[in-house]
Amino acid sequence: LVHGGGNGMITVAGTGDLSVSGNMIVGSGGIGALDVNASSLDISGSLDIADGVASSGDVTLAQSTLSVGTITIGNSGAGTFSANQAAEVTATEIVVGAAKLGNGTFNLDGSGSEVQAGSMQVGNAGAGALQVTNHALLQVTGLATMGVTASAKLQETAAIESNASWTSGSELDIG
Repeated sequence: LVHGGGNGMITVAGTGDLSVSGNMIVGSGGIGALDVNASSLDISGSLDIADGVASSGDVTLAQSTLSVGTITIGNSGAGTFSANQAAEVTATEIVVGAAKLGNGTFNLDGSGSEVQAGSMQVGNAGAGALQVTNHALLQVTGLATMGVTASAKLQETAAIESNASWTSGSELDIG
């Protein structure tokens, strides 16, 4: 948690594990970073990246696992979530570019990197970008949407390389 205009970083590496009972905010009113490398992160509630106006947050997972309820990237600030090098993520919901001032980027890269989500929104009311590259796999079992509301910015982009995949088990709505 980085709150109130401050700057902070948490690194979880090696055999380290981090378990959060409740919600975790990276960049509430300041600049926050979370780096998880060859470890596991378990959050019983939500992971909010760049939650406040003018905040920024960056979360990177490499060779790690993450289990979480909702991931919100760029609620009212600028947030980036990156999972690579065989990272595995399980989430009930992923929202990229949530509120009107939010700007979120979701990057999934590398063979063995996999995200499983119940639903996904890219550009809810803010700007959202999604990239899946280098044999990574994004699986959304429920509804996946891009440009959810009329107030969503016209920056919603999805780039899925030919050697990566995005599957949606229910419905994909664009615009």
